Amino acid sequence: MFQVSRTSARRNDYFHIANLASSSLKTLSQHIRDATGLQLEWIEELSKQDPIDTLLQARIAAFSCYLTQPRCFDNSHSHSIVVGNDLSPHDEDTRNEGNSFESFHQQWMDSRQRARRALTPALESLSRRMISAEDGSPIEYQAAGSGPVLLCINATGQDASVWRWFVAHFLNNHRLIYWSPRGTYGPPSRCPSLTSQCAELELILSQEEVQQCRIVAWCSGAKIAIELLNRRPIASAMVLVTGAFTPMKGLEHLETTFQRTLQQMCRMVNQRGETAALVKTAMVSMVTNNPAFTPDFPQGKPEDVLALASQELRTSIAKPFAHEESIRNYSSQVADYASHDISGMLKKVTVPTLLLGAELDQIVSPEASKMVSERLPAACFAELRGASHYCLYENAELIIELAERFFDSPRTFRPASPELARTSPAFAPADARPPQE
Repeated sequence: MFQVSRTSARRNDYFHIANLASSSLKTLSQHIRDATGLQLEWIEELSKQDPIDTLLQARIAAFSCYLTQPRCFDNSHSHSIVVGNDLSPHDEDTRNEGNSFESFHQQWMDSRQRARRALTPALESLSRRMISAEDGSPIEYQAAGSGPVLLCINATGQDASVWRWFVAHFLNNHRLIYWSPRGTYGPPSRCPSLTSQCAELELILSQEEVQQCRIVAWCSGAKIAIELLNRRPIASAMVLVTGAFTPMKGLEHLETTFQRTLQQMCRMVNQRGETAALVKTAMVSMVTNNPAFTPDFPQGKPEDVLALASQELRTSIAKPFAHEESIRNYSSQVADYASHDISGMLKKVTVPTLLLGAELDQIVSPEASKMVSERLPAACFAELRGASHYCLYENAELIIELAERFFDSPRTFRPASPELARTSPAFAPADARPPQE
């Protein structure tokens, strides 16, 4: 319903929801309960609402006007949902089974299943390409589509699972290049440094004859993107999703417990390779935040439930820690990554940049993204309400919408959505920014 309500202009190629009489969200919740089988308790006092309640309120905020302000639309491309108990005589046909709330819910469930099935052929359309690095090692990336070039930079050690929805969508109207840093899987001697990875990206862009592109980077990929643009200002606009920027001068206090613990474990593995087997379980537990691995997990806390990684992502998230060799390689890359402070590069990256943080991110601090946005000459920041570090997958629709609007007009973009917990002011010209130390 939120998806429908925020695309109100699309009346000819998208169904619309119209309420026949003024109703209330409380009444709507009863129909949601009946249709979904969920046990719902309506909490009206804001002080008693937990993070899940707050997220629900944000998501239905855009829809509430459809309940309180009855509207009439051309119903030739619509589904009618009866929320109130009374119907006008000419609306008797809305009692038909196909127009019931339960039927609408089932249609939505079916559409999600179709969308999931459509992911596979979309991702399979990406062709695998190979070039050689300066040391002769193979550099693999994927490309497909046509239109403006969109470069997707993944996090170290991760596969494309987190990117599935995002990539499948932008393949429709972009020439997409997807790249994931190499070195986690393979001989330890083949682990490239962050600087080498930037050089490899430059080789890829040259191979593809890219003169200008848009960039989207996730997690540690954000740091690679900034260093890439410091070397070669090739981007017209850039989106950094839950970026991992440490270490950065002045932001040491924003390091999360996860980051400090992971670095300690990686240092231990780098000093004594045999400890990889000992830290394997702990690393998997940390990155998946899986209560099965932590007996003292605070069961039932809404913020911890929202912070959990999606079940379908956990295998791919934990992949770098499946084998001792990959743990050693990953630890080596983390150490190299932690040795690069990009603070001095920020003022040179003048491309319009949108930084997205996740309110409940336990991997990296959303505040770090906000602080980085204030140091970049042309950047703005938005924090996704109730989102985790893996929001690129779990909040894909919102991020796609924000990215599309940003790419359409990066210089005048204003981040706005009920699902945003907070935003920073739109960026100002570089000469209007306060001086940075």
